[in-house]
Amino acid sequence: LGIGADITERKRLQEALQHALEVRDTILENSIAGIAFLNEHGRAVWANRAAEQIFRVERGAIVDKSIESFYPSREDYITTGGAVAQAVHAGRAYDAELPMRRGDGTLFWAHLSGKTVSPGELSQGTVWMIVDISERKLAEFELERQRHFLRQIIDSTPNVVFVRDRESRYTMCNRAHAELCGLAPESIIGRTTSEIGRRAGEAESALQKDAMAFERGGRLEPFESTHMDAQGAMHWYENSKTVLYDADGVARQVLTVGTEVTQRKQAEAQLQRMNEELERRVAERTQQLEASVKELEAFSYSVSHDLRAPLRAIDGYSQILIEEAGGNLAPEVRLCLDKISRNARHMAELIDRLLAFARYSRAPLERRAIDLAALVRSVIDEQPREARQIEFSVAPLQPCLADAQLLRQVLGNLVANAVKYTRPRDLARIEIGAFERDAATVYFVRDNGVGFDMRYVHKLFGVFQRLHTEKEFEGTGAGLAIVQRIVSRHGGRVWAEGEVGKGASFYFTLGRVAAESESSEQGNLGSPVPLP
Repeated sequence: LGIGADITERKRLQEALQHALEVRDTILENSIAGIAFLNEHGRAVWANRAAEQIFRVERGAIVDKSIESFYPSREDYITTGGAVAQAVHAGRAYDAELPMRRGDGTLFWAHLSGKTVSPGELSQGTVWMIVDISERKLAEFELERQRHFLRQIIDSTPNVVFVRDRESRYTMCNRAHAELCGLAPESIIGRTTSEIGRRAGEAESALQKDAMAFERGGRLEPFESTHMDAQGAMHWYENSKTVLYDADGVARQVLTVGTEVTQRKQAEAQLQRMNEELERRVAERTQQLEASVKELEAFSYSVSHDLRAPLRAIDGYSQILIEEAGGNLAPEVRLCLDKISRNARHMAELIDRLLAFARYSRAPLERRAIDLAALVRSVIDEQPREARQIEFSVAPLQPCLADAQLLRQVLGNLVANAVKYTRPRDLARIEIGAFERDAATVYFVRDNGVGFDMRYVHKLFGVFQRLHTEKEFEGTGAGLAIVQRIVSRHGGRVWAEGEVGKGASFYFTLGRVAAESESSEQGNLGSPVPLP
């Protein structure tokens, strides 16, 4: 007896199942993620090719191994195993990123996900999917290291640094800004300017500046602002703002960097107060000087009128006595009258020189272009003729910018001194010239006269200071003082060099204005002037 049954459908289902299993095996085998099935005892019963590559072992070395062997340590296994057990008992999938150990002992970072399954008649187990994420984790670690490094730099700077978005909420701030606000950095993130306690005026100004930066789409020029700290003290800052763009080129945030300039502002305010006080004192001093000048002018008038009359009387009566009764006077009496007359005239000369010194100190400067060579020739021509031979040598001289009358007085005094102090020489040589030094023109008058001791050079330019007696050389000692005063008023300086018995040299400059004038002139208007 034969019984036949149509098993076409069953065969079709078996073939379909076989095909599905082959497709499954192909997918699992060629997956880039490592896949393994662990039984209820935690031992691997199957693993794919990717698992071999990830753990760097033969597939047979994975099968029948406990999952514990792939953890860095038993402590890690116990810690992670506890989480796995909880997920398994609860029927949940397990997902974690953790370090694991390869077959060669090296460690790597893995993304591990697992799910409890009941594959048909087999015992309950767990399917695990492992992905090597070492490169990503290393990149994350490096990124975190860079972020930490950048954060240390930002927090170490004394400048306030913060970032706000378009809603004026803080997305980042450094320690300096947090300390200024009296808050912890993390408590500022996500809050607006007004929410962290900024004054209404300060908050409104900050919003306006942020809006201007967004509107311009770039960098805002530095500007100053004030900020009251948590203790109520006012701080000044110089700020710059820069718009920050996201990856799509959209302006999302504004970076603000502020440098505290409180000390500078305080110094400026102090300087302003000092300037105002200085101006007040200068005004007071000017008034005092004006009063002193008026008193000096009154004194000069008194000297020139009230003191001269008695001196003229003394000199005049002395001369009358000598002329009228000269024959009846004893020689010693006549000598006394001569001394009285001579000293009265000397006193009058001192008064004249003192008045001249005062006049040159107050006379206004009228700078103009001067033909210096012609002026020197004129001064030489004015010197009194003497029986002895005087040889003048004048080097080429460029025009200069100075007060003509005052400069004539300077040259006249220096040339007259040279003539006087070369009197003991049979042949007097007087040289007048100029040279450049340190971007300035230095003028000089040099002679071969009696000279002087350099130990006493500091006395040369003092009023009524003399290095020779009246018997040796006549004079009042005011000529060089007048020279120094005139040169100083031109912004220059004067000095001297000499040696006893070998002559003296006097040098002077006329300041920057004169030097610039010379550089702008063309040609040479001076020439040597030898005079017998």
